[in-house]
Formats: sequence, C-alpha cells, structure tokens
Amino acid sequence: MKYIYSVGFILLLSFSCQKKYDPLEEALQMAGDNRAELEKVLSYYKKDSLKYRAACFLIENMPYHSFYDEAELEKYLKYYKCCSEREKEIVQIIDSLVNVDGILSLTDMEKKNDIQNINSEYLTDNIDWAFKVWREQPWFKNVDFNTFCEYILPYRVGNEKPAYWRKHLYEICNPLLDSIRSLPECADPLFAATFLMDTLSKINIILTNKLPVGPNVGPDIVHWRVGACRELCDIAAYSLRSVGIPCSIDYMTRGDNNAVHSWNVLIAKDRNEYMINFPYTTFIPTEELADRKGKVFRHTFSLNREEMKRINTKPAAVHPSFRYPLFVDVTAAYAGRWSRNLVLSKNILYDKNATWDIVYLCTSRWLEWLPISLTKADRDSLRFTDVEGNNVFQLATWDSSGLHPVSDPFLFEKETGNIRYFHSSAHQDTVHLYCKFPLHNERYIYNMLHGVFEGSNDPYFLKADTLYLIDNLPVRRYTAICIDSNKKYRFVRYKGGKESYCNVAEVEFYETENLSVPLKGRVIGTPGCLSGDGSHEYANAFDGDPYTSFEYKHPSSGWTGLALGAPKSIGKIRYVPRNYDNFIRQGDTYELFYWQNRQWNSAGKQQAHSDSLYYTAPQNSLLYLKNHTRGKEERIFEYRDGRQIFW
Repeated sequence: MKYIYSVGFILLLSFSCQKKYDPLEEALQMAGDNRAELEKVLSYYKKDSLKYRAACFLIENMPYHSFYDEAELEKYLKYYKCCSEREKEIVQIIDSLVNVDGILSLTDMEKKNDIQNINSEYLTDNIDWAFKVWREQPWFKNVDFNTFCEYILPYRVGNEKPAYWRKHLYEICNPLLDSIRSLPECADPLFAATFLMDTLSKINIILTNKLPVGPNVGPDIVHWRVGACRELCDIAAYSLRSVGIPCSIDYMTRGDNNAVHSWNVLIAKDRNEYMINFPYTTFIPTEELADRKGKVFRHTFSLNREEMKRINTKPAAVHPSFRYPLFVDVTAAYAGRWSRNLVLSKNILYDKNATWDIVYLCTSRWLEWLPISLTKADRDSLRFTDVEGNNVFQLATWDSSGLHPVSDPFLFEKETGNIRYFHSSAHQDTVHLYCKFPLHNERYIYNMLHGVFEGSNDPYFLKADTLYLIDNLPVRRYTAICIDSNKKYRFVRYKGGKESYCNVAEVEFYETENLSVPLKGRVIGTPGCLSGDGSHEYANAFDGDPYTSFEYKHPSSGWTGLALGAPKSIGKIRYVPRNYDNFIRQGDTYELFYWQNRQWNSAGKQQAHSDSLYYTAPQNSLLYLKNHTRGKEERIFEYRDGRQIFW
C-alpha cells in the first residue's frame, strides 16, 4: 500500500520545543496546491468565530485522514450494493462478482490525502449543515462545542471516500423525530437517539461477515444496510449525526475472541455515556459491557496530540497502530473500578538489561500477538494505565521487521490485580481436549439448559416420565447420560427449555448403558423451523449428523422424539447441542501448540478418532489448538484441574 505523505508531514509530528507548534499552519503547508481552497474556508468564516473554530478543527486534523479513489474501490463497494437486498444469496453474489470483476485487491491502491484534495465547497457545505442540525434541535444546549466538533462536525466516520451526505440523510432522519421533538424529554439527546434507533431498526438489516474487508463503505451504507459490526456502527453514526445527535464509535480487540468489535456511544444530558449495539435499540451505561475487554478505545477525528507528546518518539519508530493516534483510551469508562494500572518489574523480561525505548502490551489473536497499549520503559519497571484484567497479555517490542516478544505470557487477574505467568515447566502433562474455542461464546449451548428427556406410552405425552433434566452446560460434542429406570416406553422425546427454540443437534436413546447402537423409530415432533425454509426441522435431531440441528419456530414448547413401535427400556441417552462446530470433530486433523522459549512450539499433529484428543505438553504452558481441516475460530487456553480454560 502506497502513501503520499511528504517529509514535511513527518516534521508536523515532531512537536519540537524549539518552535511553537501551530497545527493549522502546518496543515496548510501540507495542503500544497490545495492550500488556497482551505484558506477560502477560513476567510469565509472569519466573521463567525464559532464556525471559524470548527473549520480550524477540521483543517488541523485533515493531514491524518485519507481515502481510496480508484476503480478497485468501485469493485469493493459493489459487493455491498449487490448484497443489500438478497441475504440468502450473498455467497452466490460474491462468486459472481469475482467471476465478473476478478479478485478484489486493495493492497496496491494509492491513497489520497484529505488535506490535498478536500475543496472549499465541500468543507463549507459540511460545516454549515453540521451547525444547522446542531443548533435547531431541542437538545442543542446539552451538547457542548467540543463534543459537537468531535462527534457531529466531521465529514467522515472512518476512511471512506468523502461524499455529500448531510442534506440527504437529514431529510430522511429528521422527520422521524417530529412526533417527539416537542416533548420535554427531547432536551436529552439520549431520548431522541433511542427513538431514532428504534425506528431505524425496524427496516431490514443484513448482518454478515462474509463480505470483503476494506475501507469504510461511506454514507450509502445507510441505504444498503448490510455488513458486520463496523458497518452497523457507521449506519448509526451517519444517521445520528445527520440530526445533530453526537455519536462516537468505540472498539476493542475482543478479549475472548480474535476480531475487533465496535459499537456506538452517546453522551447524554447528564454527561454519562451510553452504548448501543445497533440494530439492538437499548442504550446501556458503558460500565454494563460484560465482554472481556483489556483495553477500549474511541475513534476521534482529531489527532490525540497528548498521546503523541507522551510517546515523544519519531513516528517511524512507533508501531503503525499508535503512530498517528486518531483515538482516545476510554477503558476506565467501561471497566469502572476494575480499571487498574498494570505495573511490571523489568525482571520479567527475557533480557533484563535491555534498553528499549517503547514496550508494547499485547493480546492474543490466533497464533499472533496484537499490541493494544504502549509505555516508555522506566529504569526498573513498566507501567500501563487503565487496563482491565482477566486477560492474558505479553510484552513485545517493535521494529520494521515486526513485533518481538520480550516476556512470557501472563494473566492479569481482574478481581485481585495479581499477575500469573505462564512459565512452561520441564515436566509434562497429559491434556484431554474437547474443543478449540471457548464454549461460553456458543450461545446455542446455553439453550440446552432446562431441556428435558421424557418417556411415555401416550403419543401426545399427556402422561410422561422425566428421564433426565439438563442442569449443566455440555462440555463436549457428545454428552452421555445413564438412566436408572425399570419402565418401558413406546414414545421418547427431547423437549426444549423455555425460550430455547428447542435447539439440539442430535439425540440418541439406548436400551442399555452398554449398547453402542441407538434405538430406531418413527421421528415425531413439532413441525416448523424459525428460518421457515425447512433447514432446521425436528427430524434433524435423529439424522445421525451432529452438524445439522433443530430450531423450532416458536421460543418454547418445541420437542422432537421417536415413536419406537413397541415398549422399550431406556438405559442411556446421548445428545449433541446445536453448535458452531468448535468441538473436536472426528476425522479432522489438529495440531497443539505451546508457548516456550519465546515462541509457539508444536506438540504434534493428529487426526481425531472421536470427540476428544489426548496430547502431552509442558505443565503451566499457554496452549493453542489448531484445526488444519476447517474453521478459524481458535483461541489460547491453559489446562488446569483437568479442563481447558480459555483466555
């Protein structure tokens, strides 16, 4: 990827103490031939002090923003446009676009700098509309100028190609607020935002992560309404800002996952902050975010100059994620009392006498480490501010060749603030593995709770005996239950718990505990699946395939079972929860890795012959199980007290 920043752009960031730093003049110098256009804007607002300040805010920070503007961008946007109304055809559409346009490649595209390309007409249109929508709304007095500049005024939400969008979206969104605008509650932007988000959520939205990842799509995403969490955040940000409601986008690296997750945040009348995961319509206080976080950041249009001063290092020597920080650290707003300072002795470093200038705090992403914070190394210690625990971290340095680990991984405990290191031992452990990804992310697993297996001699189960009630989450693909009963039944079934949609992948009934062949019979149950396309009907629970499943069309009262034809004893039941295929899959090839000697080491590959694997690995190691056959959801874990604990 090519950039067109000049040497002057680097000098812009030097913050030299020899000369008073003037970000506006530096930006105008960077504009080159476009300087006259930007000076037109400043001259235009010379008699309006507030708009002049707003123009200065935008121009001062424009050098740090850029966009794609090539034919390849049009190919990229076509994916979103074509998929916007055909949810069930996304894979076919993607294949068709590849056949027509070729493989999408954004890596060789040249970026254009905002400072050298944004003209005066576009900038004044954006500023005038931003002030109009801010000043005319009943919550105007509860949105201060600094908040306005950062979260209403910007002409972009990410790195999309600049476009005229304010008037068009205003004419769509503003009338939606007419019915509440005169209410006294509308003095609070949170009240108006809640109403608007509730209204917009009723329009069809296609949530998918199958589309290619590139730059932000731009304002058209409000109409296309398709994509992953980033696109949904953009929909909300454009819509809210178009009517003068300040909206930010916060994000984290997802402590127990591998993907960045983002959401929208609003500052209410009481100055408290509330978050929303659109298309859900409930704003909640930021401290109620339950996800394992580590660090949380907020996108800003302005450069975080305070962070630049704190780092006080040439940008080229800083990891690209922190080089020109267009974000602020808001971890404390989410972690609350669990936001701690992480202080580490330099004795934990592989090289205790090293003199690195910057050290990075990293979190795991597959078999890589991703920097989420940095600090200047003191003589004896390393200090990272506002970190939430219950995450495994590692320290690293960075240069042009990449990240280099300088410590063993360690767990920062949330409740105590204690630190536990994964120093692998010379002693070996036998580890028994059932999955490659944390099961608490498998929402279908929870739907098994309070499900019940029943036997009856009545086809309508008006009189039924409880054979087993599920009161623990399953921990492996197949869960076996021994049944102690002398009765025989003509009909047996699994009935889902309340609001579980009777989610289950496979059910097997056996006459005795020792038999390996399940009973056969006519499959019976409640017809109709939630998707309405016949793909998740009740018969899937008895098709012998643990990768198909039942999902009843109603939240409760769904069941699936067998008419056995004659009374049979039930000595054992086996079941498989509906799942995301992260259990050990028979026939797939796996490889276990453990951290030792500054790197991931292989404990060997093996093919799974059942729903579990046995490996030998060093005690107290951080582990990672890779499936070479399929899938990508994998996560670091430790093996303690006979079970996998994912981090």
